[in-house]
Amino acid sequence: MSDRHDAMSPTGERCGPDTRAYRVGRRHGRARRGLLLGCSLVALAAALEPAAAQSVVRRSPAFLGLTAPDFDTPEYRNDWGLGAINAATAYARGFTGLGVLVAVVDTGIDAGHPEFRNLATPGGTRISPASADFYEWISQARPPFDMPAIVDRDGHGTHVSGTIGAARDGNPAGMMGVAFESTILALRAIVGTDDSKTYNKPVTQLIGDTSSAIEYAAERGARILNGSYGYSFRDSNV
Repeated sequence: MSDRHDAMSPTGERCGPDTRAYRVGRRHGRARRGLLLGCSLVALAAALEPAAAQSVVRRSPAFLGLTAPDFDTPEYRNDWGLGAINAATAYARGFTGLGVLVAVVDTGIDAGHPEFRNLATPGGTRISPASADFYEWISQARPPFDMPAIVDRDGHGTHVSGTIGAARDGNPAGMMGVAFESTILALRAIVGTDDSKTYNKPVTQLIGDTSSAIEYAAERGARILNGSYGYSFRDSNV
């Protein structure tokens, strides 16, 4: 993997037929994925109920000596969403995502991206070692085709993970995540066009098990789960 990375750009996630995510979903999405997701979120909520009652790890504002204006930096302003939700106020109260495991069920993650460094530990990372792969190669003649979790051929999973947990490292050309000290549990379960090209297999032979990924996240103690995807058909009843 190359050690050269561009700064994570502050881009807003748009919806509509002109977006890449919509086009990819329209080509490769499956209706059953949305149904499985809905059922699994119910199971996740039940599994996380005891954890939700726990106190979120935070630092004392008095210990930090920081106020909301201290977080109003170019890095903070590069993501308009942070200002829109007044995230600086939460940061000043010590809520930065520290100690929170966030599961991202998506196309994977670029583990070498500098925005996921653990700035408190030299050479450390905030990507959980429990990150896992839920892709399978559907074939009668061969066993499941495993692909490593810590890779992102599409880029969408890295983008989403950055919006959640990109580091607050003072880089004015980059951005910071809304929970910049959280730990990311990357779960690859979304089939991307680039995966098909890379592994020279039709998308119809690749399937991501989002339901199992969600259950796995609950078992690993994830407090939050992000799934930025949907079904590929339109129905007025849905």
